[in-house]
Amino acid sequence: MGLNGLGRRNLVELQDLVFQLMYNGEAHKVSMNELTKEAGTFRSVGVGVFAGKQLVHMAHPANQVPQLIKELVDWAKKADIEQVIEQVTEQVERLLEVIGDKECSTKELMELLGLKHRPTFRDNYLLPALELGYIEMTIPDKPNSSKQKYKKVKDKVK
Repeated sequence: MGLNGLGRRNLVELQDLVFQLMYNGEAHKVSMNELTKEAGTFRSVGVGVFAGKQLVHMAHPANQVPQLIKELVDWAKKADIEQVIEQVTEQVERLLEVIGDKECSTKELMELLGLKHRPTFRDNYLLPALELGYIEMTIPDKPNSSKQKYKKVKDKVK
């Protein structure tokens, strides 16, 4: 499941394309098409998230958005995306190795992996494996069930 040379090269090319799309507004235009009249442009007004009449989150002022996006793109270009993806890939591979053909609880998986810190397990092993579709919940309707277990997705993992 690890990335070979071609996979890494493709990933780097994709990363460059994403940065270009982010910086020139095309990504925003595609994602917000028909949802707002300003799709593809930086917003010109303030925005916030409300719960009823209470403001629960206020976005950065509109005049700061272009500079913040530039800083984000510049930072992301310098980040070692290959190392991050390789690390996630290695952690997902370890999870798949220990789960085998069994159904395992979070506690069982953490013990098999030798992990004690639940947030690290969740963020670095469980969620990436779920998001990539390599494992699934045995009780998907109740993700927080005390009886929840995880198993490999048969047609996704050999």
